[in-house]
Amino acid sequence: NSLIATPADMAGSIQNAMAFLAKHGLKAERVNVGESMPKLNSLDRVSAEQAAAVLEGMKHCAFWKITLSEKDVELPIAEENRFHFDASIQSGTLSLALMGRLDTITAPSLLSFFEKINAEQAIEAVDVDCRRLDYISSAGLRVLLIMHKACKDGVSLHGENEVVAEIIEQTGFDSFFH
Repeated sequence: NSLIATPADMAGSIQNAMAFLAKHGLKAERVNVGESMPKLNSLDRVSAEQAAAVLEGMKHCAFWKITLSEKDVELPIAEENRFHFDASIQSGTLSLALMGRLDTITAPSLLSFFEKINAEQAIEAVDVDCRRLDYISSAGLRVLLIMHKACKDGVSLHGENEVVAEIIEQTGFDSFFH
């Protein structure tokens, strides 16, 4: 799932790069600089010979215009790392069981859920079961901190695995959650 360019085989490397991008839902178009270059006023300040040399040199330069492919491409997502959670509310306490990875991509869904529930009924405390939480990023910690600040009795975590516990401890968030 990587791209390796070989200077000795530039044509093959270009084909490999285009295939790699296509596999990831992107299309690449090689654009010749000399053919798409606007008139440069700076070339008026040099001799005609120098300007011609610059324009000729630009014909040998190109850039890649990379855009989204027009067709939908399904990117592989590891099933075991998908984030989801179970929730229940009893006596003002929101109980959450987190599963998978709570990261930049997944944290907004948890925050949206909390904000919606908290607007409907006042949440006084959040109890978080982390036994099946594989990883937490700074975005996930931020969501837990928002919950902590919004709740009178804060957030309590339990069942953290070694990786999650270490992240929480190293970031100093262990002082917030009991």
